[in-house]
Amino acid sequence: MLLLLDKGRSPASVAEDLGLDQVTVYRYAAAFAALGLDKYLLHEQPGYWGLLTSAQLAHLCHQVNSTLYRTAPRC
Repeated sequence: MLLLLDKGRSPASVAEDLGLDQVTVYRYAAAFAALGLDKYLLHEQPGYWGLLTSAQLAHLCHQVNSTLYRTAPRC
């Protein structure tokens, strides 16, 4: 969202493309302006790795890397 705004896109256009309301776009933009990049990123969610063991995670990574297309197939 912030990158789109930085490219000159309007808040209304960004909100529509991302399925957000304009208030949310303005709120995130204001938070970024107030905090700066480093502090803003500290507020982001760290993510959740789930309850997979390292062996299960390795198997999942192998499956994803071996079965997903890296490019779109040609018709």
